[in-house]
Amino acid sequence: MKVFWDEETLTYHTIKERKRLQMLSKKEAAQYKKMAETDKSIKVMELDEQDFLYLDFGEQPKPTEEELAADFRKLLQTEMETEETALPEDIAMLKESKEDGMDGVDPRRKDTWDLSGTLIECIERYARFLTDEEMNEILLGMESGLSEKQVKNYFCLPVKKMEQYRRMYVANME
Repeated sequence: MKVFWDEETLTYHTIKERKRLQMLSKKEAAQYKKMAETDKSIKVMELDEQDFLYLDFGEQPKPTEEELAADFRKLLQTEMETEETALPEDIAMLKESKEDGMDGVDPRRKDTWDLSGTLIECIERYARFLTDEEMNEILLGMESGLSEKQVKNYFCLPVKKMEQYRRMYVANME
């Protein structure tokens, strides 16, 4: 329901909202136009009968040329950003390793890994390059009471070899 004040006749007018689309008299249309200036939820359209018959209410409005150009610019910009950030995997790994202070170390080649420092430092340095099984073998060696030197001896080996070395060291301890 809409209530508005008509300044010319100094009276209030009440218009009940019956439907979303209403056919108005000329007087009501003028009053709605005044209300539409202040209330953005009110839309007033003037159509003759023939134009009204050809309206398609289910149709989505087509984007304007400016909107299409803006969307195209955004798409190009995002593509350029992804091309800049999407480096090949080996280059990205080398870039990460340089940022981590691992210059000259290829994380995929375990024979180039630097195992200096404590065992914990080595694990922190290379944990993201170890598989779950490899990490498990290292932790099992530590839990079994092996020395850091013994665990570092099999740190860079494949999982099967790690398991063999760990078992051999544990058997020699008993």
